[in-house]
Amino acid sequence: MTDSDMPHAARPEAEAVEVSLEFLSRLGQAALDPIIVSDARGCIAYWNDRCTECFGWAREDVLGKRIHDLLIPKRLVPHHLSSFAKSIVIEGPPPKRYVTHALRRDGTEFMVELSIIHMTIGSARFPFCFVRDIDAEKRHEAKLREADDKLAYLARLNAMATMAAALAHEMAQPLGAAQNFLSIALMERDHPAHEALLDCRSALGEAAQSLASIRGLVRKGGAVPDVVALDEVLNDVLRVLSAQSQSHVRFEMGSCAHLVWADRIHVEQVLTNLLRNATEALQSRTDGQVAVTAETQGEQLVVAVDDNGPGIPEERWPTLFEAFRSTKSENMGMGLALSRVLVERCGGRLWIEHKNGSGARFCFTLPRKTIMTAPAGGTS
Repeated sequence: MTDSDMPHAARPEAEAVEVSLEFLSRLGQAALDPIIVSDARGCIAYWNDRCTECFGWAREDVLGKRIHDLLIPKRLVPHHLSSFAKSIVIEGPPPKRYVTHALRRDGTEFMVELSIIHMTIGSARFPFCFVRDIDAEKRHEAKLREADDKLAYLARLNAMATMAAALAHEMAQPLGAAQNFLSIALMERDHPAHEALLDCRSALGEAAQSLASIRGLVRKGGAVPDVVALDEVLNDVLRVLSAQSQSHVRFEMGSCAHLVWADRIHVEQVLTNLLRNATEALQSRTDGQVAVTAETQGEQLVVAVDDNGPGIPEERWPTLFEAFRSTKSENMGMGLALSRVLVERCGGRLWIEHKNGSGARFCFTLPRKTIMTAPAGGTS
């Protein structure tokens, strides 16, 4: 039928329908949510670009196709057909809003919230379906929560750094005074506790160096490396830990006679953290064993700390080096996080890797001391 054949009374109605459809098409393309319009048979009559982004189907692939053949999981099709048939025969059905499952082109299901209204255009009635991807909103909300958590985490780290620097500053003076008093006491060489006083002064000196290292850690700039004998540092750490640990924990030291470019206090702190974690993991074993080995890989030295404890579940690995992530109520969860920072400031890296048998294996690298070269800022 052409316009000339159309009855005069029908022309305005047809023109009104055409204008309405054009208006709805423009409105649908500007909408932020997917909009689906179907006819009385349940076939898709309109499909905006947001639908393509949401469901994966192009417009030309869906127009004229039945909704339940493309977008509804098979188990929900009978309920959909029943509800659709009831809504079509009701005169002026009220708007309907509900949550259900939908189907993407690749076959994956996802949660959607649907808002359905019935509009009459000309003499025909069309169900308009506005779709909201709930799964996408949940992912967006999860990302926002993650960003908030990271901001809170950074704020806590900043507070910890400020507190650590303040404590280091306040502790420096009494430690210095204690060292001076010990130096005076050591002038009496025949004192019966002379050797103990020497050990005490040495321990105070190490404590003062550790505090200075903490203060330097929160300042800008990297560590200033020097030549460090790994075996000497390891012997000092093992001497202290052996006295503190249970007698059933046995330490083994492989070939660690290597020179590295690093901050001695940083290396000492990293080894102390890793070895203390290993001994704590062995508390329930009578045959506890911790082994420390080192091997060269090019310009790097790889140091490994192994134990035969229960190990660490692999699902915990992604967050293992984050601060405040301890599984022990008495700990703050700063040990591994601080260790990674210290190793990286020395030009290395720290990680956990798979180990044959039971237990955990932590590795870290440090730049080797070579005859011809040294890192910038180091001594030769």
